[in-house]
Amino acid sequence: ALVATAFLLTELYSRALDTSLQETLEFQVETLTDLTLLSSTPKSPEIRVADPRFERTASGWYWTIRDDTGDLLNFSNSYVGMVLDPLPGQFDDNNSKTAVLTDPFDTKIRVLERLVTVNDMPLHIMVTGSLDEILQLVDEFRGQTLIVLGAVAIMLAVMSTIVARIALRPVGRLRREV
Repeated sequence: ALVATAFLLTELYSRALDTSLQETLEFQVETLTDLTLLSSTPKSPEIRVADPRFERTASGWYWTIRDDTGDLLNFSNSYVGMVLDPLPGQFDDNNSKTAVLTDPFDTKIRVLERLVTVNDMPLHIMVTGSLDEILQLVDEFRGQTLIVLGAVAIMLAVMSTIVARIALRPVGRLRREV
């Protein structure tokens, strides 16, 4: 039961982290949309995300802005030296598409692409986040959970042995007297 509990807790933690990553990506898409609205052109160097993860190459954290023909208009510093094609398939009701891909640096990433219209220009804003970071956190959490629940199992076994010996003393006396 304790091992099952460890895996259940790990799964819940994993889902929470994945939901948090999805919300972070949506926030970054909205931020880029706002910055594009405020700038004179989507190519403006003033369009930047404050998160420093978008500055490191091979981080798994990238953003791009493309026009409707797929031409790259703007991108994060971390995107230098790589190519991520637009996601295949149709946009959903929120004009979004998501996928899990592997970047050229073998980093597993979650990708969110949204079609927005800014100043009558359709733009495809794509933001990615590193799933490898989440998987590493989940592995660490699983290890810690197994250690803690292993210690709980040992304490339960010791306590059960002590309680059984104390609780069964009257039965032993009764047996001797019979």
